[in-house]
Amino acid sequence: MDYWKVLIVDLNSMNTREIMLDNVIIRSYVGGSGLNAKFVYDYVRKYSVIHPLSDENPLIFSVGPLTGTGFPFTSRYYVAGISPLTNVYGQASSGGRFGPELRRCGYYSIIVEGSSEKPVYIKIDSNNIEINSATHLWGKGVYATQEELRKEFPSYSIACIGPAGEHLVRYAAIINDEGRAAGRTGLGAVMGYKKLKAICLKGWLRPNIARREEFLNTIREAREAVKQAPAAKVLHEYGTSGMLESLHELGDVPIKNFLMGEWDREKMRKLSGVTIAKTILSGRYYCEACSVGCGRIVRVNNLRVDGPEYETVAAFGPLLLNDDLESVVYANHLCNDYGLDTISTGVTIAFVIECLEKGLLPRSSELNISWGDGYKVIELIKKIAVRNGVGDLLAEGVRGICNKIGKDCESFAMHVKGLEMPMHDPRAFKSWALGYATSNRGACHTYSPVYYIEKGLTFPEIGLKEPLDRFDAKTKPKAVKLIQDMSEFLDSMVMCRFCLYSGINLSLILKALNAVTGWNINVEESILIGERIFNLKRYINNLLGVRREHDKLPQRIFKPSEPPGGTLGNTPKEFEEMLAEYYRLRGWNTDGTVSEEKLKELKIL
Repeated sequence: MDYWKVLIVDLNSMNTREIMLDNVIIRSYVGGSGLNAKFVYDYVRKYSVIHPLSDENPLIFSVGPLTGTGFPFTSRYYVAGISPLTNVYGQASSGGRFGPELRRCGYYSIIVEGSSEKPVYIKIDSNNIEINSATHLWGKGVYATQEELRKEFPSYSIACIGPAGEHLVRYAAIINDEGRAAGRTGLGAVMGYKKLKAICLKGWLRPNIARREEFLNTIREAREAVKQAPAAKVLHEYGTSGMLESLHELGDVPIKNFLMGEWDREKMRKLSGVTIAKTILSGRYYCEACSVGCGRIVRVNNLRVDGPEYETVAAFGPLLLNDDLESVVYANHLCNDYGLDTISTGVTIAFVIECLEKGLLPRSSELNISWGDGYKVIELIKKIAVRNGVGDLLAEGVRGICNKIGKDCESFAMHVKGLEMPMHDPRAFKSWALGYATSNRGACHTYSPVYYIEKGLTFPEIGLKEPLDRFDAKTKPKAVKLIQDMSEFLDSMVMCRFCLYSGINLSLILKALNAVTGWNINVEESILIGERIFNLKRYINNLLGVRREHDKLPQRIFKPSEPPGGTLGNTPKEFEEMLAEYYRLRGWNTDGTVSEEKLKELKIL
């Protein structure tokens, strides 16, 4: 097949066209998240200003060079555009098999331009592309939409939006393959604006492999590494929420809207992956080409549904002081069905509860929720998804609500650049403080997971040879920069982040990449590629108005947790010093813009 082919779908004209990417672009940005950033940059240059909910904003799906090859941890895809939640660069990622099917259809990327007057879905296989009416699907939930489409296309992988995307909820998600979520930054609302209900994929083409025998050997080596990795076994047995209790001991789990550092251990245990495995686990979900199977299928009463992951358990559990596992499971299921990001939903509800508690929002029969009331959380989710009543306000997210009520709420509005904070507390690991503040999509735990090293993992290939003290601020700027650059490269490869836990190092990934493509990229070049992508995204944000004053954290994070728990009373009090040193290492200007010299050095300009 043609390796670097891109499909462009124009919903204004209902026409499609194909372009071929040259090798210079691919070697510079590889694919996935990196390639998406290059496409978004081209649109920003073309239009100067892009409103997130406009025809000018593209919606871009991309995969990587190992997608569809059978190499472990390569089943994900990246989707990008300008975020309706943050108004800057937005991206999200999801697993399942949608990414491999895109690859087997013969495409590296799909770019959706413009918008349709009426709801449509796109059906793609290796021979044909159709844009069909989705009027009969509009208003349906994610699961019903997939079920309806599979009646006609039984073996297709389907990515779609639910009512939240249709109603332009600013943190609407794109859901594929049952309940796999591209959750963050609200790109489901971009899909909703475009009146694009779903994309259905089924392909049978295979990627070209330059050195097949060498590649097959790397697959065998990778699979053996996963078998030997203790963390992979834990993920298989207990899923991502298996780490809930250990992270609680470190003070990393946000409790009561990031106010507390410790909660009742028995209540935490009731929500843990171990408890889920013992009580309600019904099956495991495996993404394509993955032997770990960290996805959960659970049964509660007569409902068999996708189980909650760590971020969701924390967001609907301790963040809201809710220890009722059944309500957490059902909240997760509703968010999947309506198409909502569980992190933003949980943080938004926590913020609203505190606003009610402080008298900044009036209580009413429609909005009368307190800490620990898991079933009123469920009622609010239903309102948010269709912007019904008070749900219209909550659909704006934390920053949007804060702007609208115009009162003293900024100190406990837990977002960065408009993106609600994930379920890791920067008072437990100081690297989170710098990572959240400088992440290009807002508060993000996948951009700079230095806490891997602070918990004992090392990356000697990139100079991080020893574990780091989680409270030592001096080591953070260099480590955050290096991990961000490595993460950007892995995201351009579209590698699941759990590969780092599971015995697969960067050298083995590069060995696989070079065998497939015929390239000869080494570790140093891979980190340079990651640095280029990270700086390109920052430059996009600079063009959209981001400066140093936007690289900040909520005021609450600079006060000790009460009680401190595993944070031991620490705060990222050295934040300004860390940020200044980080800027110096990045070669940025003091106002937070990427310097012209750096842009030229990285061949962005």
